[in-house]
Amino acid sequence: LSIIQKILMIFVDKIIVISNSVKLFYKESFPSKSISVVRNIPIYKSHKKNNNYLRKKYNIKEKDIIFIYQGIISKKRMSRVLLDVFSKASKNKHIVFMGFGDDVEIIKESSQINNNIHFHEAVKQSDIINVTSSADVGLSLIINDSLNHDFCLPNKVFEYIHAGIPILSSNCTELKNLIVTNNFGWVTNPNFHDIYKQISLINKNEIINKAKEINLNKHNFDWRNEEAEYLNNFNI
Repeated sequence: LSIIQKILMIFVDKIIVISNSVKLFYKESFPSKSISVVRNIPIYKSHKKNNNYLRKKYNIKEKDIIFIYQGIISKKRMSRVLLDVFSKASKNKHIVFMGFGDDVEIIKESSQINNNIHFHEAVKQSDIINVTSSADVGLSLIINDSLNHDFCLPNKVFEYIHAGIPILSSNCTELKNLIVTNNFGWVTNPNFHDIYKQISLINKNEIINKAKEINLNKHNFDWRNEEAEYLNNFNI
């Protein structure tokens, strides 16, 4: 922590953070402060799984596996590494990039020469789950080069959970705790070799088994549970 942060913390009564790792980090430096964890989880809404939308849109066979990357499409978010992986992966492993960002044109160009790489325009927040649920695996791959990344819990991970699909993520501390502890997917080192290897190993049976775990527990990941903790900080 910087000197400025330490000085400003004198005037802080309560701290709200997004994961347990962040809480422990601040607790070591400020043991007397009240610290609460409020995760950035969307409101859970039950829905019927849409099995066919992406398959129909891109003419993908039922036996093939669809990975979805949603959010900002940029080099910093590993989009180019993923392009490299899927351009060399088995053609029954597809990736759909859904979102916007600096690398959209690169994705579109790659989709013209690789039948297993696809681009989908960003959709309204209310439509995300419907589209995402028609994929098989959600991707959340972050370069683990800072505490900020190691301790993060991206919103999209909970959207994947709400959509009922397992997750392949970087082996960051909080993501690993969430995914491995609950049997919600797989974790990997965020580099070409390890991502390629893990994607090659993922099969339909594993996806079905992990999706069952998610669908049994996804209603527990709901903003309304986090909201109670948030409001408690303000005595509401």
